[in-house]
Amino acid sequence: LWVHLYDAHFPYAPPPDYAQRFAQHPYDGELAYVDDQLDRLERALDAAGRRPLWVIAGDHGESLGEHREITHGLFVYDSTQHVPLIIAGPGVEPQVVDQPVSQVDILPTVLSLAGRPVPDDIDGRVQPGHPHPLWMESFQLVEQFGYAPHLGIVDGDYKLIDKPRPELYRLTDDPGERHDLAADQPEQVARLQAARAALDPRMPAHRTEALDPDALARLQALGYVTASTFDVDFAHLPDPADKREVIAKVLRADAIGHSDPDRAVALMREAVALEPDQPRMQIRLARLMRASGRAAEADAVLEAAVDRFPDDPEVMLHAATAKGLGGDDAASLALGRRALELDPDNARAAELVAGALLNLGRREELVAFAEERLATHPDETGLRALQGIALFDLGRLSEAEKALRLAARSSRPRPGVCQRLASLALAAGVLDDAERWLLREAELHGMSLRTRTMLIDVWSRRHDRAKVLAHADVVLAQQPDAAKVWLAKVIALFDEGRIDEAAAAVRQALQHLPDDPDLLLMQANILHKQGHTEEALAVKARADAAHQARIEAMQRAAGSRAQPPRP
Repeated sequence: LWVHLYDAHFPYAPPPDYAQRFAQHPYDGELAYVDDQLDRLERALDAAGRRPLWVIAGDHGESLGEHREITHGLFVYDSTQHVPLIIAGPGVEPQVVDQPVSQVDILPTVLSLAGRPVPDDIDGRVQPGHPHPLWMESFQLVEQFGYAPHLGIVDGDYKLIDKPRPELYRLTDDPGERHDLAADQPEQVARLQAARAALDPRMPAHRTEALDPDALARLQALGYVTASTFDVDFAHLPDPADKREVIAKVLRADAIGHSDPDRAVALMREAVALEPDQPRMQIRLARLMRASGRAAEADAVLEAAVDRFPDDPEVMLHAATAKGLGGDDAASLALGRRALELDPDNARAAELVAGALLNLGRREELVAFAEERLATHPDETGLRALQGIALFDLGRLSEAEKALRLAARSSRPRPGVCQRLASLALAAGVLDDAERWLLREAELHGMSLRTRTMLIDVWSRRHDRAKVLAHADVVLAQQPDAAKVWLAKVIALFDEGRIDEAAAAVRQALQHLPDDPDLLLMQANILHKQGHTEEALAVKARADAAHQARIEAMQRAAGSRAQPPRP
């Protein structure tokens, strides 16, 4: 059984009971909550007579201010790398292991305890008793600041953080990593650098192409995946030890961005002043400004960054996004294309270009662009989704369905994909598929007015009166002229035998839609049911006339579309 407890993790927001008990120390509140959840699990297993092997491990720690890092992700000091690893259960002798081990050792150790063979071709070893060099790395300094990354190796008592100016610590004497021994023990630095070379750790060369753009964006928001390539010489990047003041200001600005946005922006301005030639700083400043409602200032920062860093694709991307948010799709398109020229494999840039084309109504151009690009980048599901939406809007429905179904394989298809697949299913009369797609759209992106309206159509066709009546008024409160929803509500009430309520509903509907033939026909049926025969016949005549008028209007519209264009 795999149990993932996301607490304790920034932002520290334990459940209400724990937040009250640990008001001054919310991190401790999250730890207490984790303890209690493990206690629940242990009690349940005990009650079931189970005696499992427990392996409790942390994926990282939180610096909580050590080495000027507030949370985690930038550095590989032990404040984040020295994590809990507790193994307990049948066959495990109680002891405390001082020997450094790694998470890669968990698999072979568990296999050994379970009496299973351990493969030879894995990185880890059965522990304790089989020490080996341990590797750790973080490239967020490159991604977020343009500084050299933290690349660490532990072997025995010593730990090396390899960067332009290496840092060396003897962890047994200095667990807080306060006393750098690199200058005094060059032989240990050389030994650990050789050990690192022997491990042959592969540096990331390209972004993760296997992830769809939506999943990639969510992981980037958590700080786990970077977007840029790393084909740079790390030795010539600035050493982060020389940039502690800048890093501290940026981290502090990020931490208080929601609680004190004005102070966060001020801190980022100070960081930009210290590092005016780092485009990522300009991007961060603009992001904080926009989040605090200062969109115009954010746009000005990005416009200046575009002029100052014309060859930086990330600057172009953020500027293109900002222009799109501001409704300037032509400018967004130009900047997106520039980003794509600078970084041809960038999926976000391709999606921005396609999105701008869609917003500009240039659907044929979008389809051609997507077809050409997807021939060489078939995994870009965000672009595939926009292609499918454009094909749908153009009426090329069989092509649209194929593209949309491919886009829907994403873990989180973009808004509108599942909704349009539902439309196609509705047109084909496949109500179960239509409902399934609509419920997925609602799960992923919320219950929009359009999604709820389409669901009411599905439920009405399936005579699911309870669901129709539960949702119809929500739509009608926002869209009182929604004829299909009114009709579905009136029919549901009528079929349930609630004739007086149906009569009231159809009268209310006709106040908004006095010439709707379907509503008039329902009113005639209700009047007949109530015994008002003559009035029912009069309304039926109005319904017939409205129906004929609708047919004639449709014929005129079809005839005008069929006329050849004037020279």
